Amino acid sequence: MYKIGFFLMSLSLLSGCAGNYVNANRIDETKALNNQHATVVGFVSEGYLTQPHGLNVLIKQEVKNTDETPTLVLLTTIGQKDEVTSNNILGNSFAYQIPAGTYDITSWYYYHYNGTSKNPEKPIKFSVKPGEIAYIGNIHGNALTMCLSNSDKYNESISTITLAYPTLKNTKIINKSTEIQFSGWPHDNSTDVMGKGLCKTL
Repeated sequence: MYKIGFFLMSLSLLSGCAGNYVNANRIDETKALNNQHATVVGFVSEGYLTQPHGLNVLIKQEVKNTDETPTLVLLTTIGQKDEVTSNNILGNSFAYQIPAGTYDITSWYYYHYNGTSKNPEKPIKFSVKPGEIAYIGNIHGNALTMCLSNSDKYNESISTITLAYPTLKNTKIINKSTEIQFSGWPHDNSTDVMGKGLCKTL
């Protein structure tokens, strides 16, 4: 719907706004994991009524020195293998190697819709150490409420993630999603569709 505008927005973010970010890539199954880095894993999905809207979630590294270049992780439902068998949901496992440090889930938006997320009620941060493999949650966008949530589905998701990324089989994956769960993070275009408040359906 607003594809051109948000293509430019995505391009700007991924280019690091004139080189201000290093873009993280999904792990390379042909190479061993770099133990000097951390690995973050999880599942990202979106529910939709007629067609996917292209969920994008931005995770940025915090840096203390201005001469450091922070890492940017872009979680997306676009251009990835759909691992969900049910109708009206598009989703995929993710696994990224990133420098150790503290990261902030800063914003989210839909590729095919104008606007972006409102500011979160509080910072959504997690920290990872070198060699650590951390599950950070099942992140889901709801097109009906135009809200984002992050749930702890560690037990049921790990098998799905290791199937998608065999490199992670027989590794220790710790659960860090409990630190960063949230039930409803509204978008600029969120509305109270059920008359129960933003992001509420029950």
